[in-house]
Amino acid sequence: MKKSKLLFGFLWLIALILIVFVSIIKGFREVHLLCFLENWIPFADKAAHLVAYMFMAFTVTLFFRKRKIWGVYSTLTLCFLGTVLEIGQIYVAGRTFSIMDLIANVAGVIIGFSLAWIVISLLWKKQIPAE
Repeated sequence: MKKSKLLFGFLWLIALILIVFVSIIKGFREVHLLCFLENWIPFADKAAHLVAYMFMAFTVTLFFRKRKIWGVYSTLTLCFLGTVLEIGQIYVAGRTFSIMDLIANVAGVIIGFSLAWIVISLLWKKQIPAE
């Protein structure tokens, strides 16, 4: 297994753990940096959702770059995860459900998946042997 594949898998796993942790921890919103940033940057929270899910989709798609169908399944699973975590926040004290957060999650997954396939097509093209 190549080192780059292991790196993408490791980065995806770390991002997954962090996102799940941040999504379900009680009252985490009050202590993170986004509350500070939202005073100066409108929609900083939505941008964070978009970037986090974009990163996860990007890394998992690169991890499964030779098995395109697994990248597609992983992307669909990330959309499902983003939806479940957002709905699950209804049941966590100090957290709320937001349709805009859910949209940002799904948009991030779609953008990350698309960017990964652009990178794959540019960097890991099958080399056609010269005749």
